[in-house]
Amino acid sequence: MLFEWLSPPKKSDRRQYAFHGVCFFENAREHMEDDNFPDIPIGTIGGIEGWELSFDNTFFNRFEEEWLDEENGYLTNGGVLIEYGIQVEGIQSPEGVWTFNFHDRVFDCQEKWNMITFHKKKMACFHSHKQLLTFHSTYFDSDSNENQMIELTDEDPIEFENFLQVSHGVRKNYETLTLTLEYAQKYKMLNVIQLLDHAWKQMDWPISAAIYYKMNHCLAELLGKIESLEEMVEELKKVNLEKISGEAMKKCVKRFLEL
Repeated sequence: MLFEWLSPPKKSDRRQYAFHGVCFFENAREHMEDDNFPDIPIGTIGGIEGWELSFDNTFFNRFEEEWLDEENGYLTNGGVLIEYGIQVEGIQSPEGVWTFNFHDRVFDCQEKWNMITFHKKKMACFHSHKQLLTFHSTYFDSDSNENQMIELTDEDPIEFENFLQVSHGVRKNYETLTLTLEYAQKYKMLNVIQLLDHAWKQMDWPISAAIYYKMNHCLAELLGKIESLEEMVEELKKVNLEKISGEAMKKCVKRFLEL
């Protein structure tokens, strides 16, 4: 988070930050003497409402003489003009888990072109660093020299944010993230598929689903529970054998020969 104190001649870089603006505190001298600077609402940041900008008088006491001398340029008509920039990178949940902030723009994205925005009906929903998503998936254009826009279709906003969190390495209760697997399949996030494959090994899945989502660890566990050739044949009837991966085919053949 940045609060930058600038004299008029100094150039501000506040626009690098996702949330930036200007606040004017009138009657600064009186507020400093009474230690009662007002709280100025500045909106929603990081998906959290109710942010306010104010000051602790102990800060002003350090620079009182300099600030109150109008020749130094800090006072304008008896008030103080504050330029601010705020960048919230992460948010800690009540359970103590740190999560990424996908609600605000990536820092300095207008200069570095390092952002992917997921939007719905032209309204931005989530912003993510481009580098991580392009590293794990060929779905996104790694050669693009501009910020990318990806349109969401029927994705559930809450579940899609869970998908982004898991994609960035945040630990969650994986057993509840069935839609995360669907989104990982759609956006070719193989790291997420592999993570859920390990986490869900003990879950009772249809074999056809394990094959479709390329959940090879889950598939091995499920095949081990099959007790007869008849049961094996019935399960494979639910699968498009022409599209089955080589790894899944090997596991199925191995189990078939064991029965």
